Amino acid sequence: MNKETWIKNRHRVIKKILAPSFAKKLNKKYDLDLKPIYKLNEPCLIMSNHQTLDDQYIISTHIDGDAYFVCLDDLMNTPIVSGLLKWAVNPIPYKKGSVDLGILKKCLRVKNEGGSIIIFPEGNRTYSGETGYINPTITKMAQFLKLPLLFITINGGFSAYPRYSGTPNKAKISLNFSELIKYDDYKNLSNDELYKLIKEKLYVNESDDKVIINESNRAEYLERVIYRCPKCGISKFYSYNDKFMCLNCQTEYTFNNDKTISNSKYHTILEWYNYQKNVLYTESLHDIDKNVLISSDNVGFYEIIPYKFKHCISKKCTLELYSNRLVVRYKDKEIIYLFDNITSSAVMLQNYLNIFVDGHTYQFKDNKRLNALKYMQHIYKYKIEEGVITDDFLGM
Repeated sequence: MNKETWIKNRHRVIKKILAPSFAKKLNKKYDLDLKPIYKLNEPCLIMSNHQTLDDQYIISTHIDGDAYFVCLDDLMNTPIVSGLLKWAVNPIPYKKGSVDLGILKKCLRVKNEGGSIIIFPEGNRTYSGETGYINPTITKMAQFLKLPLLFITINGGFSAYPRYSGTPNKAKISLNFSELIKYDDYKNLSNDELYKLIKEKLYVNESDDKVIINESNRAEYLERVIYRCPKCGISKFYSYNDKFMCLNCQTEYTFNNDKTISNSKYHTILEWYNYQKNVLYTESLHDIDKNVLISSDNVGFYEIIPYKFKHCISKKCTLELYSNRLVVRYKDKEIIYLFDNITSSAVMLQNYLNIFVDGHTYQFKDNKRLNALKYMQHIYKYKIEEGVITDDFLGM
């Protein structure tokens, strides 16, 4: 029996029909530069930085040829959505925050059928405006597939639709395409050299580019990324219009239309983001009393059944952060997830928290002002201290 092909003629037809309307809608939503259109003359591995919720659509409208996105399996956990996506565009799913070797086999299938693969090596949209951490294993994917490399940098996305925001802004977005790098030109590079090349090609920093955002609600949901107050440490924040406030000390900050922050020694989101990370790096979680509550939030609690559905365990529970564990409380139940037993963690979409425990995937969401970042970063800092992680990776 012949193996079913990944690439279908209907994918080309669907794209041809929908691309013009997508381009028109994206241009209305943002100020999208619809050129250049890149013609794929041969299969290649396409890498892009990741800024907005619409990056995959933006890139699709700028590429002419068979190309398939690597996407989060979280998008494939609803049967109807999963079936529709697979039928229409057949993305290559992978499990974020875990080791998924099957992705290489799927990418090889696409390559062997003459298709290109598009991947966001950061695995996350930027919270800070700067290209984030890139997993060094991306070099192994490149060396395994032996495809020419094409790099795309999306510019303007952090102003147009920052990850923490609930609504897009009318800001200009454009794409830059690199020269194609043939396999023969990088096959003899060491992993470190290739990794450096990839990081350089994808680097963008829009945290202080002075692009003007005129929307009056531009500070809305900044508490999804900001969780540490320079005056009182880990705290809760509340945002409204162009302001955000520490609810503990009542200090108020203004997020100006040029993306600078007033009344703070950290003048950009990137500076504040790095401040939070640096404090966490210098702290020792092992020196914090294990009975001291660091932070807590009211959330919904779900288990993800891969490629099927999300099972709601409790719509209302309390998620608590301690120096060595998460504690979930709902009704009369208490569930403890020791950091030692959490394989990995990830932030999905704007602020959903995923943890992977004993082959199960649990998700915490349903709170628009939840800062999932602080939970994930503490989990990874604990693993750095334990020697499980050998670099300074904090989850993104």
